[in-house]
Amino acid sequence: EYDNIYAYTDLATAQKFFQIDDRAVTGYDIYVNDLNLVDSTAEQLMRVLGYPNYARTVFERYHNLFSWVDLQKKMSPILLSLIIIVATVNLIGTILMVILEKSQAIGILKSLGALPGGIRRVFMLQGLAMASVGIAAGNILAFLVCWIQIRFHVISLPSEIYYMNSVTIRLEPVNFLAVTGIAFILCLITTYLPARAAAKLDTVTILRFS
Repeated sequence: EYDNIYAYTDLATAQKFFQIDDRAVTGYDIYVNDLNLVDSTAEQLMRVLGYPNYARTVFERYHNLFSWVDLQKKMSPILLSLIIIVATVNLIGTILMVILEKSQAIGILKSLGALPGGIRRVFMLQGLAMASVGIAAGNILAFLVCWIQIRFHVISLPSEIYYMNSVTIRLEPVNFLAVTGIAFILCLITTYLPARAAAKLDTVTILRFS
C-alpha cells in the first residue's frame, strides 16, 4: 500500500494532470535525520505555515500500518515468555519425577554419608544438562524454521489485509542470545527448587517406605 500511492514524473506533467498553476505544488515530503523528531518538526511547521496549510507525519498518514507493526512487537515478548514459563514448569515436573524414581538411591547415598549439598548438586547438574540440550535444540530448530521462511516464504499472508504477502523474519543474533540467557537463568532457578527438595528428604522415611 505504501509503494502503490507513489508515481514519479516531471513537475510540469504533474501540474497539468492536477490542473494547477505552473508555479504551484500541492505539498512537500520532508525527511528528518532523527525519527524521534518527526512530531516536533510537524508542530513547528504547523506554527510557521499556519492555516490552511497543515503538516502530517508518516505515523499519522499510515496509522494502520504502524499500528499493526507495533502490535507484532508487543505480542512477541508475551508469547516468548509464555513458552519459556511452560518449558520451566515441565522441567520442574520432570526433575520431581526423577527424584521420586530415585528416592531409594537418595536414601542409600544419604545413609552412606552423602551430604545434602552433594545430593542437591547431582540433581541440579542433571536439570541443567536437560535444559542445555533443550535450549540448543530449540535454537537450532528456530534458526532452521526462520531460514526456511526467509528463503522459501512458506508461511503466506493475504496482502490486502497485512500489507505483505508472506511473514517477514529478520535473524538477529542478539535475540537468540537474549532468549538463551533468560531461558538458562529460569532453568537454573527452577532446577534448584526440586533439587533442594531432594536434598531435604529424610533418610529413615525414604528407606522405610521405598
